[in-house]
Amino acid sequence: MHLKFAAAFLIAGLAAAISGCDQAPSPVKQLQEARKVAESGTDKPWERLVALEVAAKAAQDQCGKEQGFFSFTYCDELTPPAKLEAKLLKLALEQGSKAAYGFAFLQAPYWAQDFQMDFTSRLLSIAGESAGQKDDRLVLRAAGRVLRDGTYVLKDTQRAASYLGLAWALGEEGAARDLAAMYGDINDFQNAYLWSLRCMAACANAYPSDKIEKRLDPATILGIQKLAGDKTVLTVSASNIKGQS
Repeated sequence: MHLKFAAAFLIAGLAAAISGCDQAPSPVKQLQEARKVAESGTDKPWERLVALEVAAKAAQDQCGKEQGFFSFTYCDELTPPAKLEAKLLKLALEQGSKAAYGFAFLQAPYWAQDFQMDFTSRLLSIAGESAGQKDDRLVLRAAGRVLRDGTYVLKDTQRAASYLGLAWALGEEGAARDLAAMYGDINDFQNAYLWSLRCMAACANAYPSDKIEKRLDPATILGIQKLAGDKTVLTVSASNIKGQS
């Protein structure tokens, strides 16, 4: 009896799941439209990629709510094809989209990582031409990290510091963590301390300011703390630290 009930319940669930997919709820229809748009033309590829991802997320969320236990079977089909995503991203990179460069170098999923080698030189060119606009911050951070790590280019700590510092000044808070890590790795504890103060919670595990303080004398600590609040100060040295005493 229990087996018959369980079988009937399972069959009913499958029928409901199939019926739900056939009816295609509104988010699924929106995804279908977004995919059609994504597959057509070459203009505004970054905007089309973003619209596709947003529509896919909404459709997957809706499908998960409706299908429940069966979502793993039906909702995976709502994931955009990686080839289509890669095509749009490549077009966006070729067209110089700053947001696309930030995504490809800072948040890249597996299907985007292959583009990094091909577009590193272009990334550095765009960063070098930056006029210090707010929408440059991700490109500057990405360029700074590439130079910091020596990824497909010669490592250049000085240029990396310049780009990362400017990215932070434009509002990219994560650049402070990159700088704290970079200066800590090269044992420049004065600048590591400066950026760990600015990084705050994000640096708690990697370069906590209280541990760096153990490597500095009290006068240096106080001087850097005073300078940390001045956003025009991107590096510290013995001379400007001494000027705070």
